[in-house]
Amino acid sequence: LFRSIGHCHAADGQLIARPPGAPRFDHDPVTGAVRGLLVEAAATNLLAWPTQFEQFAAINLCAVTPDAATAPDGSATADRLAPDAGDDVYPFVADTGFVKDPAATYTLSLYAKADTLRWLVLSGDLFGAGRLAWFDLTDGVIGVGGPNLIAATIAPAGNGWWRLAVTFTGGASEYCAITPAPAMGTLGGSYAADAGLYVWGLMLETGDRATSLALG
Repeated sequence: LFRSIGHCHAADGQLIARPPGAPRFDHDPVTGAVRGLLVEAAATNLLAWPTQFEQFAAINLCAVTPDAATAPDGSATADRLAPDAGDDVYPFVADTGFVKDPAATYTLSLYAKADTLRWLVLSGDLFGAGRLAWFDLTDGVIGVGGPNLIAATIAPAGNGWWRLAVTFTGGASEYCAITPAPAMGTLGGSYAADAGLYVWGLMLETGDRATSLALG
């Protein structure tokens, strides 16, 4: 099934949008190798602000600079998250606009790129609920995962970008949260004045894996 608007990677690694019903011939975003025709079941992004993190309902001790970098689709729409400087800072941004079914399985995915920070925590719930994982945006590896996480993945998306995903069973809260972390296994602490990283394309969908990007 083709989506109304679908994304795939072009031969140069850039993420491109294809018109409704058009076939999508996907490529490896790093090597440019042909992956073949991309065919997926229909999927819907359940979040209202996938590329506008300054619109999130909860922003704690974290400055959001809109349109601060080039996103994976070549547009100047990637945002920079910068924790407040100092010690004992617990920064995050959280979208709280969707009530999850506690019995359903969801996958939350995000494009992210290191700047002066390399660790990011992606959570499908309140941080204490354990539906989260730490991701290293420099080496492209997964650190600690929470006890209520089904799976976590990270894949290169070209030009220093990674696509991160966590899969989990619903939970009771509306939260889908992101925190720039100073180190693996921590959710806050001491940050330098220039600390920050880039984010784009947050997507929450039902199911046990992240499908190709849907911005709405």
